Amino acid sequence: MKMSVTNEAELNAEINGSDIVLVDFYAQWCGPCKAMAPTLDKIDGEVAKVVKIDIEEAQDLATKYAVRSVPTFVVFKNGEATDQRAGGMTEGQLRSWLGTA
Repeated sequence: MKMSVTNEAELNAEINGSDIVLVDFYAQWCGPCKAMAPTLDKIDGEVAKVVKIDIEEAQDLATKYAVRSVPTFVVFKNGEATDQRAGGMTEGQLRSWLGTA
């Protein structure tokens, strides 16, 4: 199940507790974000743990990770950010990226 976080302490608890974490910075009004939801549901727990951050509820985190558009995805491995991409992706693109990020 995708986890939603609203502050840095919650994010740190999630990224430090798992090998690969995909953080999804999104907004409620974002059409491409909503379109990505089924794909994120498929990969959650299979390829990576998915953590969602609403940029309007966690503006400090959006600023920290230089989120300029949504959706923006950040991959964390062993607690460290290893790659970041903005924009929607197909399931295949997302799986491929997670395998190399």
